[in-house]
Amino acid sequence: MAKFYRITAFRNGHRRAGMAHSTQPVEHPASRFNKDQVAQLLADPRLVVEEVERDDGKGPENGEGASAEGGAAAKKAAAKKAAASKTDGK
Repeated sequence: MAKFYRITAFRNGHRRAGMAHSTQPVEHPASRFNKDQVAQLLADPRLVVEEVERDDGKGPENGEGASAEGGAAAKKAAAKKAAASKTDGK
C-alpha cells in the first residue's frame, strides 16, 4: 500500500513544509516530506491533513488527483477544525 497526505488549506497559497497549499485537496506521496515537515503540516491549524493509503496504484504520480469524495471529507474536517479552534479561543 502506498501512503499519501491529502492536504487542504483554508487560504490558497498558504505555505508550510516548503510548498504552497491550495483550498482544493491535493494528495502528495508521503515520501515527499521528512518527519519534521510532517510534524509542521499536522500542527498547522490552517491546514487539514489526512493520511490516505492506497493499493490500487492510482494517485498523483499517475495523473490522478484527489477524488470528489476526498474533497468533501476535507471540507468537513476543515469545518470541524475551525469550530474547535473557535471554542479553544484561537
